[in-house]
Amino acid sequence: MRPPSAGPPHVSFPDPALATWYRLKGVLPLVTSRRGLDAPAVELEPFPAEEAERLLARAVPGVPVGADPAAHRRIARRCGHLPLALALAAGQIAGRAGWTVTDHADRLDEGEARLELDEGIETALLPSYRALPPQSQALLRRLALHPGPDFGPDAAAALLGTDPASAARHLERLAGEHLVQRRPHERFALHALVRAYAARRGHDEDRPADRELARQRLYELTGPCPREGG
Repeated sequence: MRPPSAGPPHVSFPDPALATWYRLKGVLPLVTSRRGLDAPAVELEPFPAEEAERLLARAVPGVPVGADPAAHRRIARRCGHLPLALALAAGQIAGRAGWTVTDHADRLDEGEARLELDEGIETALLPSYRALPPQSQALLRRLALHPGPDFGPDAAAALLGTDPASAARHLERLAGEHLVQRRPHERFALHALVRAYAARRGHDEDRPADRELARQRLYELTGPCPREGG
């Protein structure tokens, strides 16, 4: 929709090439992307908790809440308040006739629907993952082994078997693809949904012995880590 103020019309377009064509025609394109673009950009953070809950409720207005009045909040929290995950969850809720929002929240909590949700997340994350050089891909997979809420270059270096300076460069590359989140004091965090994706890739692509060796190096740096599945 064209805004009321003067100026060229605005459209949202997912294809940068077509957006360029439209710009030549006098249309100001708005391109959304998980990856960094060579253009002015605004980084979008996860929704605040209350806003994520309201968005989810508005997306499925015809679905009864069920026994738990906090069901929307539980689902929003499991989605990390991320727009993509919320949209996928809303699609699943709307697509199951006879289910209440509480039913979906209970099933998510039990973990039975996690793989179904992650399929959509995997589709969204795969282009960013494939764009990474092999060592950055390997670091993302190994970061899923880190048990803490955040980490720095030293822990990343231990997991990857490299030096902290190299690990820092790989962390910056992951941050540029929005696969890790920057934190103060040169720390980084891995969102739970990305962690699940990274863990799945690690199980598919890394030898168990290599994962255990990475855990051992991290143990030597920080102290004991929980074993996988433990």
